[in-house]
Amino acid sequence: MVQRIREIVRSVYGKYDVWLRALGRFSLAFGSLLVIRNFMGFLPVFGNILVLLILALLASFLPLNGTVLICFVVILGQLYGLSFPALAVGGGILLLVVLLYFGLAPGGALAFLLTPLALALHIPLVVPVAFGLLGTPLAAVGIVAGTVSYYGLQSVLQCSFVPSDASLSTQELFLEEMQTMLSAFLGNGTMILTLIALTAVLIVVFTVRRTEIRYAWQMAVGTGLFIYFLLEIFGVFTLEIPVSVPDLVFGVITASVVGTVLQLFLFDLDYRSTEKLRFQDDEYYYYVTAVPKRKQERSVDEWTQ
Repeated sequence: MVQRIREIVRSVYGKYDVWLRALGRFSLAFGSLLVIRNFMGFLPVFGNILVLLILALLASFLPLNGTVLICFVVILGQLYGLSFPALAVGGGILLLVVLLYFGLAPGGALAFLLTPLALALHIPLVVPVAFGLLGTPLAAVGIVAGTVSYYGLQSVLQCSFVPSDASLSTQELFLEEMQTMLSAFLGNGTMILTLIALTAVLIVVFTVRRTEIRYAWQMAVGTGLFIYFLLEIFGVFTLEIPVSVPDLVFGVITASVVGTVLQLFLFDLDYRSTEKLRFQDDEYYYYVTAVPKRKQERSVDEWTQ
């Protein structure tokens, strides 16, 4: 059944890959813009669904880094609608993140965009598990950029500023509010724990997946989930960082399902048919372990055609 579905998906994607990729970019851009809209409804023009649809449609014709820049501009506009201190602090954090991202790993746009979406949906573990199975440790740059962007904006928006002295000038109030926002951002323990946990899971999943052992992908996913769970528990009992148990359980289950689906579609091996092969030339003997891919079983009718 799984093999049949896999072949159907591959066939459909082979025929309509251009349109499906454009649809994927559109969906990713529109989802990112909706998250920004729900977090920051300070500028009416960027709260209009029609405007967001037009921007997402534009992003569907651009590379993923174009979507990153569109989201960056929209966030700056929303921060401008909030206040000048929010624009200065939030815009400064985002500018630093974007510059570091484009300087270190501009190819990690997918991880950059998916991480805030996953955090908003309370399933952040899905991103490092997926990229640990399919990508490289460079995806950590995109994950870190997305995490810092998400929690940085959250810190700025949730910061409550109370002037220390009512007699302060406008400039002094501006600087004091900026300092309060920066302190809230730098002291965000949840962000730091999330950065450590997601990066650790990515590296562990990638490392275990690359090992030459049976059921490497399943073991990689299981090890990643275990590491994430341990780090979250460490944050609760040692750093006193609040963690939602339902969100934690939901995130672990979702990540395990995603990892299983990816393994079935991309690394479905038949270990029962493993063969030990030996080759030789004038200088060496070569011992090879060959594990065949699991293939769709053909019916009697298909064999007789």
